[in-house]
Amino acid sequence: MGNEYICRTGINLKESYKESNARTPLILIHSHGIDLTNTLLRFAQGLKGTTHHVTMISLGHGQTAKAEDLIVKALTKIEQWVFLQNCHLAASFMPRLCTIVES
Repeated sequence: MGNEYICRTGINLKESYKESNARTPLILIHSHGIDLTNTLLRFAQGLKGTTHHVTMISLGHGQTAKAEDLIVKALTKIEQWVFLQNCHLAASFMPRLCTIVES
């Protein structure tokens, strides 16, 4: 992807969020042993006052169909977030994810 996409000093979700939309998602890549779930949920809470708009799913073990369904449903709603975790476990799903986001 290139070094310009790597943030080594921490994450600034507020700035990244301003540049995102349903067709330009945020992709958070982290080091082994780091869980960004709480960081994302705190950000959602601070931004929207709730986390009801956030749906999380861990990929792998046949979860790609469910993830696709959640994404398609989220695209029909206003400001609905889908947090896909462990994308490395579903590498074969990534081209399909690109197709969903681009359509």
